[in-house]
This record gives sequence, structure tokens and C-alpha cells, in this order.
Amino acid sequence: MTVMQEQVFLVKNLLLAQSKPFPLKGSKFTELGGHRRMETSITMSKGGRVDGVTRIWTDKHWKGFTGFVAVTIADRAGNVL
Repeated sequence: MTVMQEQVFLVKNLLLAQSKPFPLKGSKFTELGGHRRMETSITMSKGGRVDGVTRIWTDKHWKGFTGFVAVTIADRAGNVL
């Protein structure tokens, strides 16, 4: 039996307002189409530590997929730090 995995690479921006007190928190749900879904929650502490949890799931019993999350820290102008 051959099990095939479909890979989906998707980068979404998650904006956390700089004016909020720490810890900064944000989350994003993404419907990837068909049977694929991802949801990520992140927290940034006052010391700069970033913690994240991502849940990926599918409605199809014999279909899987691989996803990823990339975190980029940028200043107010959008420049990556």
C-alpha cells in the first residue's frame, strides 16, 4: 500500500500591534482548500521568546498533508529585523 502526502507551503502574515503590553498573542486559522486546515497561535514574551502551537487536520481519512509556519519579526515599516 502506498500512502501519498500532499505538501502545502503557505506563509500568512500575523500582525501583532507594537503598542500592546507583553505578552503579545495572536492566532490565525487558514482554510487551505478541499479537506485541509491549519490553525496557529503564537505568544511573544517580554524577553523576546516566541512560542507557537500549530494544529493541522484533514477531513479525509486516507489523505494527509504537510504544512509549516514561519515567524518573521518586522518593525512598523515592514523591515525584517
